[in-house]
Amino acid sequence: MLFLMILAIVITVIIGFVVFTETDTEDPEIIE
Repeated sequence: MLFLMILAIVITVIIGFVVFTETDTEDPEIIE
């Protein structure tokens, strides 16, 4: 069960990061 929780958190972080990078393509310095 712990693996599923970690996997869900990782997926959420990845999706959030992708959405954040797509909405802020004008400032690539913030991605660092």
